[in-house]
Amino acid sequence: MFKWVDKYNTEKLADNRVTYVGDITPAHLTEWRASWDFGSDTTSARSWSMVKGFFNFCTAQGWIADSPARKLKNISVVKGNRTAIFTEEQYQQILDAIPLYLPENVPPATRKSWQRRMTVFTELLRWSGMAPVDAVMYHPSLVDAEGVLTYRRQKTGELAVVPLPEHVKALLQDIPLERDSVGPEMPFRSKSAKLFSDTRKWEHRFESLFSVAGITEVKTDHRFRKPHPYMFRDTFAVWYLTHGARLHTVSKMLGHSNADMTEKAYLPWVRERQQHHIDDARRAQQAIARPVNYGNGVASKAASKVKTAAA
Repeated sequence: MFKWVDKYNTEKLADNRVTYVGDITPAHLTEWRASWDFGSDTTSARSWSMVKGFFNFCTAQGWIADSPARKLKNISVVKGNRTAIFTEEQYQQILDAIPLYLPENVPPATRKSWQRRMTVFTELLRWSGMAPVDAVMYHPSLVDAEGVLTYRRQKTGELAVVPLPEHVKALLQDIPLERDSVGPEMPFRSKSAKLFSDTRKWEHRFESLFSVAGITEVKTDHRFRKPHPYMFRDTFAVWYLTHGARLHTVSKMLGHSNADMTEKAYLPWVRERQQHHIDDARRAQQAIARPVNYGNGVASKAASKVKTAAA
């Protein structure tokens, strides 16, 4: 907001410039908000909530008499699922595209093993539920003899515990290295790069891979999104939810602090699963549905007594 104010001031006469927080008016906020280009109504709504919180704090401190944001309407959010996941067909397209994709920055010494290296990283993302930044930090000691992956998320520090499929466990036994790899102990890290740079490098590679696979967008309920490697994490969560895993189990595998967070993030699929449970129960009820028989005419006698009492 203050960056916008600085630009605003350069275009205005001295008498119309914003010098103090108290100088900011609803008109200023309306103009500034119109310049937002987040590409997501939920991001805009969260940002506006933060703006309102800031001005409420200023009001509570006595710095301003009233919040200029108070008279402006909240940003509306379109209802519907926003989580984008890869379909089974799209995921197969991604795997099939790996042999066709060879980044220019891969040195000749490691080109022969590039396909396996990219396959291992892709399968790790898909079947571990790791965010890209966590997968980049992978090291073999995180997986025990039973193939259970245990790690702490970089974003929150929460513990995640994931039983890996056998084929992923086997792939992780042999991860080819690049020329500047840290080594077998951290196969996806580079010696000279910071964590952010390493993560961005892999994200850039996936951008190219998605293009080769012909996946330019992934559909949600009300819009299309560009494919991103983080979608492997969402695909992981939805796959387990729709294949019968309990919400608490999925929450632990994702490294969420509680199951409520998981339910909120994947509510449409949680509701779908609940509806499947209800439908299964109804089918079971129909299978055993039959007229009630009290035996020995008890039911008919009881009915007669009811009719007599009513009369």
